[in-house]
Amino acid sequence: MGILLYPGLVLNCALITLAYGWFLAPKLDRRDPLAKSLGMVAVALFLMGIMKDRWDTSKPRNLHFPSRTFTVADTVVSTTQILALAFALVVVVGVNLFLQRTSIGTAMRAIANNRETSALLGVPVRRIEAMAWFGAGILCGCVFLLLPSFVKSLDQGTLTWFVIPALGGAIVGRFRSLWITFFASIVIGVIESFLTPFSGALQFLSDFRRVTPVVISVLAILWISRRRTVVLAGREMS
Repeated sequence: MGILLYPGLVLNCALITLAYGWFLAPKLDRRDPLAKSLGMVAVALFLMGIMKDRWDTSKPRNLHFPSRTFTVADTVVSTTQILALAFALVVVVGVNLFLQRTSIGTAMRAIANNRETSALLGVPVRRIEAMAWFGAGILCGCVFLLLPSFVKSLDQGTLTWFVIPALGGAIVGRFRSLWITFFASIVIGVIESFLTPFSGALQFLSDFRRVTPVVISVLAILWISRRRTVVLAGREMS
């Protein structure tokens, strides 16, 4: 009976993101990508508050997957971690192929570039956006099936710190490149793990490891904006 709850979880996530994409996201369509992302984060925090009030989030249900551990270069690795990494890689490859090779993916890219022009060209904007949000919800539901294996609690604090590294990777990728976002997220996770075991005089490094996404995001923003070209009266100025 328990395994039948998993498709229900994925479907619920898809319906929630579909509702957000249909009713709230269009009101933020003229804002910058970061504002759009923060709008979804605000809804997520609201839902986490409801979850905390109604359920015991300190005992998440693990996916019944036979997990084993083995050592690679003095590092303990579990099959669940490999599964999560493989899933992320499949998502990046699959979404890239979908956006590049299908008509719906082309419409999604067109809407992302210019919503008004796409509508004038006959693209069914609301329908395509709804499909994008529904697909994103399915992916989120699959992630939540794996998440309890990596965290001890699904409270607001744990899930908030789970979102921040992902947002940091997206900022490095400038909300455009899935591959850059993927590798940036891997780098953020590796650096956080590397800083975890410090103790003694270097204990402060472990204490500040959670700011890694923020530091990397700021450095990426400074690097991206190091050179800008402004056109004034037909002349380019850097």
